[in-house]
Amino acid sequence: HKGMKITEAEFNALAGHLVATLKKYKVPQAEIDELVGIVAGTAKDIVEVKKPPLWDRLGGERAVRAVVAEFLTTAAKDPKANIDRNGNYPLTKERGERVLQLVVEQLSAATGGPLKYTGRDMKNSHAGMKITADEFNAAAGPLVAALKKFDVQQAEIDELIAIIAPLAKDIVEIKK
Repeated sequence: HKGMKITEAEFNALAGHLVATLKKYKVPQAEIDELVGIVAGTAKDIVEVKKPPLWDRLGGERAVRAVVAEFLTTAAKDPKANIDRNGNYPLTKERGERVLQLVVEQLSAATGGPLKYTGRDMKNSHAGMKITADEFNAAAGPLVAALKKFDVQQAEIDELIAIIAPLAKDIVEIKK
């Protein structure tokens, strides 16, 4: 790929198309996650043109915090996402603020931002919540809607989803 000047956005867009194709052909999520992880590992050898970190292209902490707040508010109302786990984990003011902070930190750590993630790993954080693949996937709708509400470009949305999608392997307990 030397000399092809492949950008991160192009690489991530291809990864997004790969995920969409695999889902179209009903490849199980575990296999999608594994393949995406393998493909992501090749980026360092393929991408030549570096963009600013995704964190910066998302607008930094203030913008990401606004997107996450909108996402949590919207997702909390969506029974398909079921983020309060049928009322077992209600987003009280205190819990909502903590979840908001952890998600902002996690996004910062995953997208080249300055904030360090201070929470537990995804597997332990979500253990016993019995999150289904459908619920995990349903949460993408409010996330994408929040990103669009704040005028995030589709390339950055795709890049962020490609970063978040592999987390399913540690969050989803009930596969379909």
